[in-house]
Amino acid sequence: MFNVLGDVNWTGALAAFIALVLLGGAWFAFLFSKPYNISLGRDASAKPVASPLFFAGPPLTALVITPPPRS
Repeated sequence: MFNVLGDVNWTGALAAFIALVLLGGAWFAFLFSKPYNISLGRDASAKPVASPLFFAGPPLTALVITPPPRS
């Protein structure tokens, strides 16, 4: 399973990961924050608590759920 790690374009994977984090943050924090809060059962104007989990949780879970490349 890990014999394909040498074939991965790591620069492209890192660029895609950074884009995912930035676009996801903009999507949920700025563009659609009111509907997102409502879907979570919060007040529409609620502000999230700026904890380390708030910033590190989404990128870490993205790394966990991203499947490895298939050959």
